[in-house]
Amino acid sequence: MSPDWYDLVADDDPAAAFSTHFGFLTAQPELTELLATVANTVSAITVADETLVVDFEGGTQLRCQPPAPFVGETVPASYARLASVHDGITLEWDDVPLSFLGVDGDGTLYPSEFIAETEGSDVFAALEAAELGPEHVSHAFVHAQNELVFSPLERTDTGEPAVYYIDHGECDPKRITGDGLCFADVLLVLLAEAILDEALVHRYATVGDETE
Repeated sequence: MSPDWYDLVADDDPAAAFSTHFGFLTAQPELTELLATVANTVSAITVADETLVVDFEGGTQLRCQPPAPFVGETVPASYARLASVHDGITLEWDDVPLSFLGVDGDGTLYPSEFIAETEGSDVFAALEAAELGPEHVSHAFVHAQNELVFSPLERTDTGEPAVYYIDHGECDPKRITGDGLCFADVLLVLLAEAILDEALVHRYATVGDETE
C-alpha cells in the first residue's frame, strides 16, 4: 500500500481527499471543476487487497492499483504520470469495465487489441502508407467493448500522440480532439461520464468529424 493511501483513507473529508489525490490528472480549469463535481459524489475511500477503492453515491466503484515500479521514457507524459501513481484503474459501469491498464513489465505501453480489425479504414491506410503495421499502435484505454489507442503518426498541441477511439462494432477509428487536451484529460472525462451517468465527451472534445 502506498504511504499516501493512509492519509486518503484517514481523511474525514473524502471529497477533498479525492480531489487532492487525483488533481494531477488535469491542469484545465473546466476539467478541474469536473473533477470536483465527481469528488462530491465520493461516499468512501478504503483499501482492500492492496487496492485503493473509491465508492461513489450512485453505486459505482473505482479500483486503483499501486504505482508502476518503472515507466519508460517513450510512454506519453500524462499516461506516465498516471501509471506512476496507479498502474491500473478499473471502473465497473453497467457491469462493463472501463480500464486503464498501466504499463507492462518493461514499463512500456501494451499493444492495441482492435487496430488490426480496422483494415480498410483511412487510419489503417495511413499506417500502411507510412510502412507501419498494427504492432506500432499502442493501447490507451478500455471503454466498455471499445478501445482508445495512441497514433504513431500524429501528435496533439500537448506534444502527446493523438488519441483515437475505436468502436468495436464500427471499426472505424475516430480522433478525439480538443484544445490542450491530453490523454489524462480524456480519461477523466470518460470516467466522469460513467460516475455521474451523464453524457460529457462532446462537451469537452470532438470525436471524429464534427459534421457526422
